[in-house]
Amino acid sequence: MTLRDEDRRFVKVSIRQHRHTKFRGIGGDAIALWHGGLQVSKDDGTDGFIARTVPAAVCAFAGITKVKQAIAALVRAGLWKEVEDGWQMYGYLDHQTSAADDAAKRAANSERVRKFRGQKPTTRNALQEPLRNAEHNASRTPSVTLPRRLDIDSSIDDNKRVLFSTGPSESDVERPDPERPAPDVSSSSEQKTADDLVKQVCRELATRALAGRPDVENPEAWHTTTRRNLHAEKGQDIAAFAAANPGLDAAAIADHFEAKTSAARPSKPSDPIEATARARARLDAENDAKRAADAAAKHDRQCEFERRWALLSEAEQHAVTAQAKASVPERLKGRSGPEQAALQAAVLAIPADRFMPERAQPNQEQEMELQEARA
Repeated sequence: MTLRDEDRRFVKVSIRQHRHTKFRGIGGDAIALWHGGLQVSKDDGTDGFIARTVPAAVCAFAGITKVKQAIAALVRAGLWKEVEDGWQMYGYLDHQTSAADDAAKRAANSERVRKFRGQKPTTRNALQEPLRNAEHNASRTPSVTLPRRLDIDSSIDDNKRVLFSTGPSESDVERPDPERPAPDVSSSSEQKTADDLVKQVCRELATRALAGRPDVENPEAWHTTTRRNLHAEKGQDIAAFAAANPGLDAAAIADHFEAKTSAARPSKPSDPIEATARARARLDAENDAKRAADAAAKHDRQCEFERRWALLSEAEQHAVTAQAKASVPERLKGRSGPEQAALQAAVLAIPADRFMPERAQPNQEQEMELQEARA
């Protein structure tokens, strides 16, 4: 779908909006209304102002039936502030560009396009263009030795003139420097042969190691990884042994290194699939152990809380409950989870000697307080 120029305007919404405290607990209808009001305000250029007629239109589009409840939730959360003839969105200009800035940007773009379209195309001379290209290409083309110019034999009659090329002069012919040593072609070929022999030995050792591992799931990848590891670890040793024993082939050298040490056949080859599986299993075991320890600790805390709560008198229970509710933040009050956690923390914070066996039974003063509370 192709967008028109007037449709190429967007609003900015943070990806961490779901973690913002103002959006917690306001409900899906209020969040949908907030997004719709943001878009309408950007489209109308009101800089966050929401007219009285906007919520009804947005709710009708989004299928929201409880319009007043959604507006009340936004006002209560501080996302909308009721003003004359409507509402003002909280922090609109902190994240969105103003209508004046948008208008200035559109005007600047229009002026830039107008100037670009008003430029006249530059005319090029058809005769100068090839010369310009030739000069440019000549600066990038390496110099070469060309034949000498064509000479005209003046001794021949004007009617029988013949053009001929004298060819390059003797000074133009490049001759080798006798003092410069000739390149040693044999040394480079010998080095290549030695490298090929090392690769053959590593390939043979990897093939033998793979023959003893029928449980490998990806033999080709395992063979490649083992061969590269052997080349990196034993390449120099293999090259030195091959240079000291020029009559041995790749199989004989592989027999020597296989018999010399077990390092040529890795006891634990670096199989990526197996290594990943082992690491995942170890991580899962650690996570399971941590979850079991957390569950055991939570169970112990709950048991200790119930034991202490049973030993408290009714008056003490009321006092601890009031203290726990006072410690809960204002935005979390009325929720059972935070209040229960605060009550448990308050009970467990009481000194342990209060719950010793000799102090388990309430004294006479506590019994009188309990009777007065009941009365």
